Amino acid sequence: MTESNFRVNLSQFEGPLDLLLFVVKKNQVDIKNLLVSKIIDQYLKYIEESDIENLSEQGYYLFIAARLINLKARKIYNDNTRVEDDEDEFTEEQFLDMLENYQLIKDSVDYFIGKRPRVYWDHFISGQAQEKVSDLPTQEIVQLMNAVQRIIVKSKKPFNEKVLDKSAVNIKKRINILIDMLKIGEPKWFNDLLSEKLGLIEIIETFLSILELLKRGAVQVIQENPNDDILVKPTKKIKKCTGILNPVL
Repeated sequence: MTESNFRVNLSQFEGPLDLLLFVVKKNQVDIKNLLVSKIIDQYLKYIEESDIENLSEQGYYLFIAARLINLKARKIYNDNTRVEDDEDEFTEEQFLDMLENYQLIKDSVDYFIGKRPRVYWDHFISGQAQEKVSDLPTQEIVQLMNAVQRIIVKSKKPFNEKVLDKSAVNIKKRINILIDMLKIGEPKWFNDLLSEKLGLIEIIETFLSILELLKRGAVQVIQENPNDDILVKPTKKIKKCTGILNPVL
């Protein structure tokens, strides 16, 4: 299959930042050195040619597309109007920070749970398919990655950490914190499980801890449609997870 007749299946990506990062990697440039207008144009082209007809499935991709169109228009007309305080807009610097944040998250998740096979990444970037090395719940991983992207976009702030200190990641401690927060009959939004400081390590620890609890049947992840935040619902098994000594991730 050549790129000229390649039709995008957005379901193969873990949200709009994943697609944007794919476009950056395909152009073989560093995030800080990319031509923002070119990346925006290619992202919009992929959205236009995507094979998802259901608007609810495309919703967040279109939300980001609208913000990127506004960003490009401001660049073209040299509009320096401040948008930092506008929740639905971002500057070029914030856009690049968002991509760098997502790259850090993606690389960190891949480090801890193994390379996940994704057809379009493998076809265009690595040139070959990767074998699946994890039996983790694929759908839930996608939902969690999508939730993380929403947090990154909403925050619009760069992480203080530019490299993940893997030795500082304490999944056991974070699991016990989540168990204290998750009471039977009282599900929590994923976003509410994070503090206002919103650091890279906290996001990674929370992400991996939820996957650990999922594998043990201690929580369920609920997302009614692709545009929603995810709801983390504890089950009765969560009581047995207190003081987990050896997380399997």
